[in-house]
Amino acid sequence: MNPHERFHATLNHTLADRFPVDLIWPRKETTEALKRHFNTDSEEQVFKELDIDFRWISIPACYPDFAKRVNGRLDGVAPGPGREYIFHDRQRFEDHWGVVQRVGDDGKYLEWISGPLAGKDSLEQWSVPEVRYPFAEQIADAIQPYKDYVTITEIEFPFKLAWHLCGYEHFMTLMSLDAALVELLYDRLYDFQTTKAVLATMADFSSAWRTAYPMTLLSRISSPYMTR
Repeated sequence: MNPHERFHATLNHTLADRFPVDLIWPRKETTEALKRHFNTDSEEQVFKELDIDFRWISIPACYPDFAKRVNGRLDGVAPGPGREYIFHDRQRFEDHWGVVQRVGDDGKYLEWISGPLAGKDSLEQWSVPEVRYPFAEQIADAIQPYKDYVTITEIEFPFKLAWHLCGYEHFMTLMSLDAALVELLYDRLYDFQTTKAVLATMADFSSAWRTAYPMTLLSRISSPYMTR
């Protein structure tokens, strides 16, 4: 079976030749260790050596207001190395949602610091960020070299994003005491993410996944052309 056939069989609860294999969100030090093990400088070659069925490919996005304030990239081995952020100091940085995190002293982990809805009980002065995506045809061209594999792009899970915006304790309180506000927030986040998911389908990604912790919160939107 090829990766598409194997993935499709598994999703449909039919017998595949083996279980589909993924290397999901490896840390930078893990990827570098695998490169050394397989004596290669290529991450793609690592995937081939491990018979990985999936290729996670990001859809480029431009956030105009955020881009004007960006002042650096995240270095080191913490999650998201190489991404652009607004740095408040050497360890604290802000993303395009206005969520501030801090790199731990060991440089490996991130700590949530604040979000634009922390302590707020209204969405009156808050909106999702303006975003611009490439045309679907441009994205399709970018993923073409990986079409032998199951191509996936990540869609942010609204629950995780909501608590990052609000703070975990505050969001849990809102879920208990103000369900109408949580529903309104979810509506805005789902609308925002649905635009990206539809674009991924138009570009002929095999799947778009909403992801969060724990892994039990992972769900899927598949392209009708995934087995093509």
